[in-house]
Amino acid sequence: MTSSVAFSNYQNRAFFDPQEDVRSTSNYSIEDRFSATANWRKTFADKIFATLSLYGSYNSGRPFSYSYNGTSDPYGFTPFLDFRDNVLAAGDERNGEEGASWTKVDMRINVDFPGFMEDHQASAFLVIDNLTNLLNDDWGILDQHNFPRTVVRGDDEPRIGDASRYEISFGVKYSF
Repeated sequence: MTSSVAFSNYQNRAFFDPQEDVRSTSNYSIEDRFSATANWRKTFADKIFATLSLYGSYNSGRPFSYSYNGTSDPYGFTPFLDFRDNVLAAGDERNGEEGASWTKVDMRINVDFPGFMEDHQASAFLVIDNLTNLLNDDWGILDQHNFPRTVVRGDDEPRIGDASRYEISFGVKYSF
């Protein structure tokens, strides 16, 4: 799912034995995901409509593997796997760990109103992506291990900046 050639899929995975063929959890498996939408609409002066929309989502954490650098490994000559933190300790499973969950809420306010002429229509909108982070710096934070999700024990999940920051956008639309 991330590579265009089989070599990358071979190289970018956690394993105990590089030639093993075992079933394991996908890097993209998310056990639980819940989402909800709420809309509220109000009419003003018969021709002005305001809509407030909230969208919230919760995702359980993505899987990852605890691994170590297998450069001095018991498998012999592995030039394509050397200097990579992708060897599992005995008894560990590929993607046997689960990262932190993530919850966020987005908001949109839209106001529709008549234009300057009879057949014209106008609207204005305000969108806040990750409203939760705007309300509190500790909310709406996505902490997640990066690709290929092989992690040395003790490494914390890094904060994913773009997803964790709030963003405000606004605009006006006029149709004629």
